[in-house]
Amino acid sequence: MAGLIDPIEIISVAIKVGRAIHERYRTYKHAAVDLQRLDGHLGGSLFVLETFQEFIDLNIGSLRPHQKQQIITLVDQLQGVFDR
Repeated sequence: MAGLIDPIEIISVAIKVGRAIHERYRTYKHAAVDLQRLDGHLGGSLFVLETFQEFIDLNIGSLRPHQKQQIITLVDQLQGVFDR
């Protein structure tokens, strides 16, 4: 069985990717109302991820193994959203 992926590192990568996407869409947000809506959604999503990351950073030591696995699953799903 492969080692567990560090959820904090994955969240950091997701935030970096999200910021890059967010900044690129901001460049073209005047092109369509849909892009303006996406800009707002990405901004809100990044705020939530950053808050989540701070919470996990502060509490990672107190999480149980199954909770860490749930976080990894959640992060995988979030990565799928950013990939789309």
